[in-house]
Amino acid sequence: MEKDFYSTIEVAEMYNLKEVSVRSYINRGQLKATKFNNHSWLITKENLEEWEKTRHPRRKRGAKNE
Repeated sequence: MEKDFYSTIEVAEMYNLKEVSVRSYINRGQLKATKFNNHSWLITKENLEEWEKTRHPRRKRGAKNE
């Protein structure tokens, strides 16, 4: 089921990232999120889709171009 809001933990799991990386994207302004209860971030589905368009995933070391 698709949701309207996601936590940093959920986004990290969806994109195989560490939660600290997701928070870093937020702090740098690359991923828009709303502060919730003074300590949690909520990311809207729309903001996540926008971030997906501009995201450039890193290649793993040693990965060859196909």
